[in-house]
Amino acid sequence: MTKSALDQPARSIARSELVIGERNDTLRTLAYRMHEANCSALLVANDDSYAIVTERDIVDSLASGASPDEEWAVDVMTRDVQSVQGSATIADVAELMQMAGIRHVLVDLDDGAVGVVSVRDLLEPLLMHVSSG
Repeated sequence: MTKSALDQPARSIARSELVIGERNDTLRTLAYRMHEANCSALLVANDDSYAIVTERDIVDSLASGASPDEEWAVDVMTRDVQSVQGSATIADVAELMQMAGIRHVLVDLDDGAVGVVSVRDLLEPLLMHVSSG
């Protein structure tokens, strides 16, 4: 039986070249880092784990009247970040995103590193799954 693209492990699509921000980075700095890395989220070291700041977090904050130079990562970051093991399937990640209403999931990679899967990363495997049958 042929494996579906959605049955592949999440680590196969996880971005391992992470963009890292600091708790005291301004929204402007965070947005610049995301722009330069062509990504939609970055991680912030938060004690012994990671928090995440997404494009949506920045937009929501600015739309609420925050100044891009006076609002900090610590003010907008999500501390309770959803994660999966690298062996979880792409379908598992998609289901978690859908059920939790999120667009990014951390992936614990086999070597102790962390990767990130965004909802955009799901597009290619989903299209491969649909076209295969």
